[in-house]
Amino acid sequence: MQHITESPGKVKGDRIKNEQTVITFLSDGENDSVFFTHYGKKLPELYNNLPERVSPEEPFKPIPDKLMDQYLALIDQQQTYDPMSDDGQTRTA
Repeated sequence: MQHITESPGKVKGDRIKNEQTVITFLSDGENDSVFFTHYGKKLPELYNNLPERVSPEEPFKPIPDKLMDQYLALIDQQQTYDPMSDDGQTRTA
């Protein structure tokens, strides 16, 4: 989030300020309901649970399904395919 700027190519931004900007944007229009996503709470949790460092040579490691279920809105469970799978085929529950 430190690289978010209003104009591409600008100097690196402030991570804390940019993180709050993203959280505010994602939370805009949310109401307490069955499908409330709590982005304001979940995005920082997701960000803080990412590894400190990774080697560019390491293969991509997806976030475990158990954690993704906590981070995503309930409505996402209706998705019929898994874009992160090797073949992009039907999601296994």
